[in-house]
Amino acid sequence: MHLPVARTPNSIVPVALVTLVAVLLLCGLFFAPSPTAGARKPEPGPSMPPVDKLIGPERCGECHRAEYASWRQSQHQTGFKGMHRTAAAKSIAKSLGIKRIKSDPSCVRCHYTPVEKRGKVRAGHGVSCESCHGAAHDWLVVHDDFGGKEITSDLETAEHKKWRVQECRERGMRRPDDAYHLAAQCFECHVISDENLINKTDHPVGDQFEFLSWAQGEVRHNFLASKGAENHEPTVARKRYLFVIGCLLDVEYALRAYAVSTTDGKYRQACAKRVAAGVDCLIKIDGKLTGQPFAGLCAALREKPLAEFSPDQLFALAEQTGTVARALSSSTELSAEIDPLLPTTDKYRGKSLAGQ
Repeated sequence: MHLPVARTPNSIVPVALVTLVAVLLLCGLFFAPSPTAGARKPEPGPSMPPVDKLIGPERCGECHRAEYASWRQSQHQTGFKGMHRTAAAKSIAKSLGIKRIKSDPSCVRCHYTPVEKRGKVRAGHGVSCESCHGAAHDWLVVHDDFGGKEITSDLETAEHKKWRVQECRERGMRRPDDAYHLAAQCFECHVISDENLINKTDHPVGDQFEFLSWAQGEVRHNFLASKGAENHEPTVARKRYLFVIGCLLDVEYALRAYAVSTTDGKYRQACAKRVAAGVDCLIKIDGKLTGQPFAGLCAALREKPLAEFSPDQLFALAEQTGTVARALSSSTELSAEIDPLLPTTDKYRGKSLAGQ
């Protein structure tokens, strides 16, 4: 895999590594978390997507047939018909005074894709395309435009494709090659940010979620190289990258969740354990890489117990963790020394579907 390079009169340096080193140098903040780092403070759970901007999975399936077929068999969609009927779901709803799971915002925003019916927002599908890739209303036309009415994707010029990809990003599309932003959507739900939900019910805390193993089962959706014919397994280099991104996001989102906790109950304890597990993961990765890129972050998080950090300091640390994750590029070459840390195929959640 070749790295893009920044050329100077006397040297050729990998751009991704230059960016990462620069970020890490700036993150001397790791050793003294700043309460004024502009860190975003999460609401309990992800926000409800704008219903008027959602086009629905069927529309995506008109072109992405293999992906759509795979999604329809996945637990993300099959849960639409059965999840609310389970004893566990009914027990959780009863504990929280929820009468209808499919119309309660606290349930819908993570477990479903909403629609508006008769003036009310309720579940319309399971977790679907736009749950991950963003509400498509504003970017769909651009996404489908390859340079003219009669021009197909095979005939699109490189210049037009570059414009189209960037324009879609600016309009809110989260693309597969934007691994951090796409994966962050998973963590919005798989790291619970609602303290009440965990402390008052038996709802899972989400600590079993490990990004790479969960992304390589039913959700793999790696059809692009085969133009929809096969759901390819990614390269080992790609797996390394996704694994590292997942570990960083785990720490980032668990820190945010801990920061919004108000009592030392089941929720806060689960968040603390998740941060500790994530830091352990980063230390193991760090030991396999040259330059110790995560040493500063890990040292800061081990400097004292989480309870002794202020919420602002925790948000700042979370933001800095995200900065490091975003600095990693999909073209960054990570050492094969990481490979023993990668989850094996028997740990993948679910079976890859449609055209494996």
